[in-house]
Amino acid sequence: MISEEIALNDHLEAEGYTVVETDLGEYIIQLRKEPPSHIIAPAVHLSRDQVEADFRRVHTELPQDRNLTEPESLVAEARAMLRQKYLDSDVGITGANFLIAETGSSVIVTNEGNGDLTQSLPKVHIVIASLEKVVPTLEEFQDMLRCIRCGACMNHCPVYHSVGGHAYGWVYPGPMGSVLTPSLIGVEEAGHLPNASTFCGRCESVCPMRIPLPKMMRHWREREFEKHLSPGSVRWGLSLWRFFATRPRLYQAVTGTAARAMALLAGTKGRLSRLPLAGGWTRHREFPAPQGKTFQALWAEEQKKRNAA
Repeated sequence: MISEEIALNDHLEAEGYTVVETDLGEYIIQLRKEPPSHIIAPAVHLSRDQVEADFRRVHTELPQDRNLTEPESLVAEARAMLRQKYLDSDVGITGANFLIAETGSSVIVTNEGNGDLTQSLPKVHIVIASLEKVVPTLEEFQDMLRCIRCGACMNHCPVYHSVGGHAYGWVYPGPMGSVLTPSLIGVEEAGHLPNASTFCGRCESVCPMRIPLPKMMRHWREREFEKHLSPGSVRWGLSLWRFFATRPRLYQAVTGTAARAMALLAGTKGRLSRLPLAGGWTRHREFPAPQGKTFQALWAEEQKKRNAA
């Protein structure tokens, strides 16, 4: 991912070098000349037909009757081309999850063989890692420095699933990107990313390194608020919400009235095409209307039914 940050491929190609990505997903998006949408499944946003079209455009020797819509066929074609590249290459470049200063070790976690081949077959092996990956000993991993770029948080994030990787605007999408990106390019440029979270906690629960991602996103939200980077409308809206949220009875009365009003406006359709304060949503999709009751009211009714039973 560091090579994505510094646009290494573009620079090397501009200098006249031939650069070949060895991960199948990275190879596919390299053919398309576009950035990844996921850090371990970079071509997850593409269909089989799109991938086949890209392979046929570049691998012109492929017979037309050969089926490339099956994953096994794509892997076989890529493997046949890449194996010789490993043997012919002068330099293999990999990243590193950690660089251990005490032993001079490079630690890389991978579930594929391309990492091993890239490290061992070319004449020279170059490791690229950013400064935060250098730790004195194995005992110093802390918070975001523990991230091994496995992508588990993205795979379980409802927000990432809805908007896709490219919506995050830089190299790292999903929950880990919402924490890492403000650290690297500044909260002024990426302060909106920590707000793209429901704080459901699924990212932290599946993280193999137990990184407290929701807590860290909350930290960046606080820094954004302190610097007055959020729009005035957002700050005003939060202040208004705080006024009602700290007065539970008033909050329940207002939200109950709003739920009934939205249900009436939606009618039998059950969806709203326009909604005040939600124009960013309704410009692109309809808003599902509530059933005329708040979640709290529905929960209370369900509890009464269970108690009665």
